[in-house]
Amino acid sequence: MQEHYDYIILGAGLSGLLMTCRMIDDPFFADKKIALIEQNLKKNNDRTWCFWQKDSGLLDHLISTSWNKILVASTHQQQEIPIPPYRYSKIEGDDFYTYAFAKAEKATNVYIIEALLDSIEEKVDRVMVKTSAGIYYASHVLNSIFNPELLNNQKRYEVLQQHFVGWFVKTASPQFDPACATFMDFSIPQRGNCRFMYVLPTSSTEALFEYTLFSKDLLPEAEYEAAIKDYLLEKGIANYTIKRKEKGSIPMTCYPFEQHNTSRMIHIGTAGGWTRPSTGYTFQYTLNGLQGYWIF
Repeated sequence: MQEHYDYIILGAGLSGLLMTCRMIDDPFFADKKIALIEQNLKKNNDRTWCFWQKDSGLLDHLISTSWNKILVASTHQQQEIPIPPYRYSKIEGDDFYTYAFAKAEKATNVYIIEALLDSIEEKVDRVMVKTSAGIYYASHVLNSIFNPELLNNQKRYEVLQQHFVGWFVKTASPQFDPACATFMDFSIPQRGNCRFMYVLPTSSTEALFEYTLFSKDLLPEAEYEAAIKDYLLEKGIANYTIKRKEKGSIPMTCYPFEQHNTSRMIHIGTAGGWTRPSTGYTFQYTLNGLQGYWIF
């Protein structure tokens, strides 16, 4: 199979789906043929996105929870900090996927292809994308698929991982202040690197507990989970149910991903350096980068 598109978007994660939605909304692309290629068309609740905001945004209708104060703690003290006029907001993965895929499926000029990417080859007048479902050509490609080898094969730029495991728990009795997010609790054992607990309550009996580290190496999964269990017990929470889990690892680096962009292929999302190297935040940066900014 060999088909030609005006644009191919590789990867249906945050940046790939947001790019698709923004192109659908822009009249410039109304007569353009767009392919969205993803190896796993997930629509389950596999992650959450949190972000700071002051004004209204494009996806406010998807926000499940917002907090107007945060707590920062250490072994010596803790402080609740009111954050107005800002707020800290959360969007659930399944809500975002449902919205974005429904929008893409409704668009008559967008073609969703479930396939594993094999290779990308840029030619003079087009880009060839080889996949498990066939070969596709496009005038332009927007690639959100992160290639860790770009970082592994260089020594100039330092690379840390922000890695975490999270438990969504429901307690038998009220335990949380749903107006306050524990942004960073550094009172936990540091064990030679930067570690903190991140707690996002969504009601008085429900919260996400996330054990987060900044380091070069990941941990065995059991070590993250043991730390969450110990933290819950330390807070006097023994009677709870784990509703679901999430985990992730975000590369933290100043590596110039934009050097791999060409006139026909642009890297977006983490693959394009849209993840802030100081914090790992990508969501708001991606939203801002896609509002009114076009590269073709």
